[in-house]
Amino acid sequence: PNVVTAHICVAAYLNSLRNVSFQHRLSLRLMAASEARFYRQHKGPVIAVSRKILDELKQYYGIDDDRISVIPHGVDSERFNPSNRNLHRETIRCQLNIAQNQVVALYVGDLTKAHNHLRDLSEVLPDVRFIIVTGSHAYHWQLPNVQILPPTSELHRYYAAADAFVFPTTYDAFGMVVLEAMASGLPVFSSDQAG
Repeated sequence: PNVVTAHICVAAYLNSLRNVSFQHRLSLRLMAASEARFYRQHKGPVIAVSRKILDELKQYYGIDDDRISVIPHGVDSERFNPSNRNLHRETIRCQLNIAQNQVVALYVGDLTKAHNHLRDLSEVLPDVRFIIVTGSHAYHWQLPNVQILPPTSELHRYYAAADAFVFPTTYDAFGMVVLEAMASGLPVFSSDQAG
């Protein structure tokens, strides 16, 4: 390729992980080595999706920042917007058996990057209902105030049903879900590790 878009820096992601399986860590080490080899050979321009990725590509792979441009993601404001609250809140809450006055915190994403902090939050906030939408099959836990759901193409409806968005990630190159939550009118509580 003559231009590369970097959506992640695998070496930085690997460095951020705690409490992951040996197999997961090994596969990421192999990917990071492959990524490092690729960037050593690539001499063309690189597009990074966030300043975080620009900084990590410089730190881990030695790419000159004059070769890197930052072009952040955008969000579909017709699909993700505060008016969805009136359209979907009651229906989704009924489907999930959540009272209309119950405080709901939503998390969307890979549990590998947030399960420890999410579990801690759900334990110290038993009056808050945590809805977790994830494709992760590992790191699940059971508490009365936690409901883990599979991925859906109807995420805008879940943002509409929530009162806040929580994103205690240990690593995220950009955090598209943070933008979607903000566009949906939700207050966002995020770690400082989201790009």
